[in-house]
Amino acid sequence: MKRYRYILFIILVFTILLNNTICLGYNDSRVSNFYIVVINRLTLEDIDELESLKKIISEGSIGLMNPKGASSYTNYEGFGTLNSTNKILAKVENYYPIDISKEQGLLGQDTIVDSNNSMIEQIIDTNKNSLYNPDIGIIGKILHLNNIKTAVFDYSDTADTFVGKTKLIAMDKEGEVDYTSIYYSNYNNEDDISNYYNNIFNNLSRVKDSSDFIVIDTENLNNTLSSRIDTLNRIDNFLNVMINNIDKSKDKMIIISPNIQEELSKGLTPIVIWGKDIKRGILYSDSTKREGILTNLDVAPYIIESFGISSEYLDSSGVVNIERESNFDYIKNINNIINRTSNIREETFKIVTILGFIFLFLYLILNIFRIKNLYISILLEHTTYIFILVPFVLLISSIFDNNIYFTMIFLAVLLVLFKVRGINPKYICGLTFITIVIDLLNGSKLIASSVLGYDPLIGARYYGLGNEMAGILIFNMIYFTKIMIKNNEGLKILFIYFFTFIIVISPSWGSNLGAGLSILSMLLYIIYQGLKEKNHHRIIMKIISFGIIIISMVIVYIMFFSIEESHISEFLNKISSHGVVSVLDIFKRKILVNIRLLGDSMWNKILFITIPTICILLNQLTKNNIVEKQELLLINSLIVGSIVGFLVNDSGLLLSALANLYLSIFLIYVTIIKGKYKGSE
Repeated sequence: MKRYRYILFIILVFTILLNNTICLGYNDSRVSNFYIVVINRLTLEDIDELESLKKIISEGSIGLMNPKGASSYTNYEGFGTLNSTNKILAKVENYYPIDISKEQGLLGQDTIVDSNNSMIEQIIDTNKNSLYNPDIGIIGKILHLNNIKTAVFDYSDTADTFVGKTKLIAMDKEGEVDYTSIYYSNYNNEDDISNYYNNIFNNLSRVKDSSDFIVIDTENLNNTLSSRIDTLNRIDNFLNVMINNIDKSKDKMIIISPNIQEELSKGLTPIVIWGKDIKRGILYSDSTKREGILTNLDVAPYIIESFGISSEYLDSSGVVNIERESNFDYIKNINNIINRTSNIREETFKIVTILGFIFLFLYLILNIFRIKNLYISILLEHTTYIFILVPFVLLISSIFDNNIYFTMIFLAVLLVLFKVRGINPKYICGLTFITIVIDLLNGSKLIASSVLGYDPLIGARYYGLGNEMAGILIFNMIYFTKIMIKNNEGLKILFIYFFTFIIVISPSWGSNLGAGLSILSMLLYIIYQGLKEKNHHRIIMKIISFGIIIISMVIVYIMFFSIEESHISEFLNKISSHGVVSVLDIFKRKILVNIRLLGDSMWNKILFITIPTICILLNQLTKNNIVEKQELLLINSLIVGSIVGFLVNDSGLLLSALANLYLSIFLIYVTIIKGKYKGSE
């Protein structure tokens, strides 16, 4: 088995030398006017009906935007988050602006009103104690500080429905917009819709002379009294007039959908940018590091930068235009891939968690009642092989669009191959570990498309190492380490752990602070165990000093040498801007998210069943001297890392549950191989 160890090590070292980093920047030249046209609940399928928008896309840049607010993908949260430093919380039933139509009888008429209203105050009040701590109205605030005027044309189907959402995109934190035109349309009078668009064009030339940032709402795509096709045709005609009235050499226009379709529970919406300095292509942001995908938090800094103003105050660095000829086809293709992967991802995790729970539950029953049977042992052994193969198979399957038939055939072939060759599953763990590390160094191309990777529709993470994959990584890391070491090679253990820590925490690769801290805790545990025979106080001081040195090195690198935007750099910037109190807020948010997951997910059942399973297995293995002292050290370090990972990650439960699940499964395999359950037939 020595050759496997050397092959794995050579592959790992060699691939580090192949890593490349690409850096992108964007033009900050000032525009004359900046327009946002809101087509709410727009889909890519709708664009096929919009000839004017297709023309805009052919001359501009298109992407997909995650419109999720703090808790939902619809209504006020989607609009307000566009004009905020972080996701906002806004329950739809709580926010009604001043009902001007009922007070002044202006149904079906245009009115110019005082833009200050109670909606923004209510939303700000709701978010005062929010875990995201958003600065709402950031676009309006910064533009007004720089004497840039704002304007809004707002549309409502009726005075009895929710109105004024569009104003959230341009308001400052006092709810002020320099020019507001709210038009209330009567459902029973279709001429009102045409009047609304006429109202815009009658006032637009005057407004754009006095206002620089102009937000225009279009009609409701879910209007039940008008077919979607008819509505799209009217919007298409409106866009055609707009592009003929905008100076492309001086102005910019964003076409955006702050909400997804009502019938969907999650999704991405189209976003198109057209105008000055924009060439045909796709959109990119460092927030996602995925070509064609943005977050709604990327829009505000892009708008601000377009006026030649620094957006350093905001976490996102804005949007980049990447030239690409078949931009619309590219976006439709990645949208299909993302949706398909997301659907498969949900089903895959459901299957893994349910089967994992059943497997461990049956093992506990067999253990409690001391049931010993050769056939049961063989079945358990093959099942553990399958579980351990699954992460590697799912990573490779992403190359083939996660095709279910390929996945099943590939899994079966590997199972037969490894069983026939009699290869120990720890080498599968080593292979999986190297595959993940290579992929991280190569831009996470497999992880990004894998069902074990992150889900852009959820929006928690778009690049690097997600918590699910982090749990799998740290489990496989300990058995890769076991392969690479012989007897008491403590320095080699430290090197592998430290090497993995750097990859996981680096903004260019894993960019996962919580997982990095989890691995750091494993590293410090190994150091503690190596020093504990010596003076107790000196041990503590050495461990603390070593931890501080590592963390300081990482901070210095990220703050002064790394040009990559990452979750870690955002975390450090928040500490720099808001002090240590921001750390407490972030830690509080992570704990509350994990508590919520403990209450309503299958992952809590996995975590709870793995705890007694691991305790029973370790007790049996140590009592019978089945597990070596060094392997026990690695296992204990994984348990420490699992606990820390749970505490310091937003969804640390996923990391902890998967790490524990795979540790339990591997230890069951060890008991079987050592003959613990081989009995009578």
